[in-house]
Amino acid sequence: GHNWGRNGTPDWLNQIAKECAAETIASITALEEASDALANGYGISICSGYGFSSKRNQWGISEQKGSWNHCMSVISVNDDNSTEMYRINGRTWLTQNSWGEFNSGPKAYDQPDGSFWISDRNMKRILDSGGSWVISNVKGFKRRNLDYLLI
Repeated sequence: GHNWGRNGTPDWLNQIAKECAAETIASITALEEASDALANGYGISICSGYGFSSKRNQWGISEQKGSWNHCMSVISVNDDNSTEMYRINGRTWLTQNSWGEFNSGPKAYDQPDGSFWISDRNMKRILDSGGSWVISNVKGFKRRNLDYLLI
């Protein structure tokens, strides 16, 4: 994968990509747009220069630290004010990094390896910087019913 930026993607991967193309991509700049996108089952890609600590706190949250020119996925939002996590931290966004198990520390709500929650404030900063996108109408993925408990 490291050479793909310089040499382009291989033909075998281009064929798979054609079969699973995203038909709709829209820029998002507001927290409510991001929340609505997740509630509708759409993917969110956030690209920014914001880095985060590799250590999660007791709630699975990583604080903004340093700078990464990197793209990650936002896969959930905790906006349920009946949860202790929300009462203490406010709304938080579950972010999935592509670096595998680069981080450590506790997790909340069965979050996957390599993920971390970020604060509303940090999510707003990322959205304000531009480069965040909602991806929808992806070919090859059939509509499914969602469990909205943790979206």
